[in-house]
Amino acid sequence: MTVAALAAGATLLTACGGGTSAAERGDEEADALFAKQVATDSGLSVTSPNVAEGDELPVRFTCDSTGISPALDLGGIPEGTVELALVVDDPDAEAGTFVHWIVAGLAPQDVRLAEDALPEGATQARNSAGRTAYSPACPPEGDPAHTYRITVYALDEAIGEDIENDDPSDALDTIAQHATARATLTATYARPA
Repeated sequence: MTVAALAAGATLLTACGGGTSAAERGDEEADALFAKQVATDSGLSVTSPNVAEGDELPVRFTCDSTGISPALDLGGIPEGTVELALVVDDPDAEAGTFVHWIVAGLAPQDVRLAEDALPEGATQARNSAGRTAYSPACPPEGDPAHTYRITVYALDEAIGEDIENDDPSDALDTIAQHATARATLTATYARPA
């Protein structure tokens, strides 16, 4: 069985937030980090060849298929950035914001993340499912479409090694302490009935 298939199975059990504690989810920290007053007009950007802003997330990046992470392009890095961090979350999860992926240790230059891969030197904290991996979108069947935020943060300090394997609340708090700018790509997904 592939890693992606195992990840999809584990995510089905948590269904974007069900069955996990607040500490595992990191819901308050995710919301606080996203609300933090940082530059949003610095030129920093996150785009994807797989999904356009506001569009539906293709099924292959969800638990209804292979559940791999989408390709991402991070660009327009502000001057003075020491490192980049990436957070993928679902603020529409019933039990509070569900954190699907936390990555740090990304070099402060234009970065390309290939599908289902991380650049060399990147580290991951645990997500709301308790794993150091991407958990695919998996809202409960019958829910209206959930919004998935793919957010890149410019950081004023290297934190990659500090957050490796941290629980989501600690990792998100560390990112919040050092975030100077952010850019977000949003996508939606509703599971077929």
